[in-house]
Amino acid sequence: MPETLFQILTHLASAIAGGLVVLLFTHRLTISRERQRDSNIRQQTADDRRADRKRGFRAWIVKWRTEIETQYATNTFRTVYDEKRPELRRQTSEICDDFGTRKADFERLIGVASGFRIAQMANEKTPDKEQILKALDDIVKFLDAL
Repeated sequence: MPETLFQILTHLASAIAGGLVVLLFTHRLTISRERQRDSNIRQQTADDRRADRKRGFRAWIVKWRTEIETQYATNTFRTVYDEKRPELRRQTSEICDDFGTRKADFERLIGVASGFRIAQMANEKTPDKEQILKALDDIVKFLDAL
């Protein structure tokens, strides 16, 4: 009888030990899965914010381009252009880090688009409206290619 009781207790202890091993293993897998899911959610959220910034910047460029394009008087389109140049730099500062290895290309395009000056426009080398619009179009093309 004691031998049978001992066998029962041995089997019971083995079952409990096996159950604990499975419980611990399952717990570790669950923790790992939750960490991976949380990491994916954080990455997706960062990607969403990056896409939102890109869309907002693109919309702002297109709006500015339209404002310049619809101004037919030379002085008026120059004023519209010159008033928005500081805003272009501000908007650029919010989005430029999103481009990684293409950041230098993006900054070059921004430099061209914001590089026209009213004093320069008053000279013989006046950049016409088409040059400014082309510079803005190049930025939009760059954003669309990403």
